Amino acid sequence: MCKDEIAWVESINTWLSINIERYNISRVFLPAGDTPRPLYKFWESRGAPFSENLKLIQLDEIISGLSAGSFRTFFKETLPSFINQFEFIDEADKGAQLAVLGLGANGHVAFHEPGLDKDFFSGCVNLSADTILRNKLSAGTRAVSYGVGAFLLTQAIILIVRGEAKKNILRNILSAGCDLPAAQLMSHPNLVIITDIKI
Repeated sequence: MCKDEIAWVESINTWLSINIERYNISRVFLPAGDTPRPLYKFWESRGAPFSENLKLIQLDEIISGLSAGSFRTFFKETLPSFINQFEFIDEADKGAQLAVLGLGANGHVAFHEPGLDKDFFSGCVNLSADTILRNKLSAGTRAVSYGVGAFLLTQAIILIVRGEAKKNILRNILSAGCDLPAAQLMSHPNLVIITDIKI
């Protein structure tokens, strides 16, 4: 557990530096959203722990409704200094070697929703009612996403869990027998969970 925002940003940066060097990484999955926003703010103001040759791979994107394309817009607005390093999901033809992920409130990672096959690698998905409601999207919204099948092929994964609202779902995915997508990451030999939640 990290005591504050500065500590967890520093922890993620250290993890990235170590693993990029250890595994000679050229491609990293990155999430959009509020969870990683302080990390990206740090990179914009103080620099990132990787070279300009590293490819940043978009995890997921909304493809229908008024919010279509909003994650690409998020990255352009939040990480403008790094935008030339991005491979957006509609241009992607393969996965990545490291994964920076956030935990969804219903146990999803990226848009790998509960109920999807655990081996789901990538493709178009229907968002759950819970995800649609929490993200204030219109009913029937669809997305494209990488999934657990892709993440388990990476050399290392860091799962970021921020905020007391995620306490119960974090406890759930850490419990024996949980079959939510985020819980399926527990089989990865090099998984780190970083959180500001005391459980």
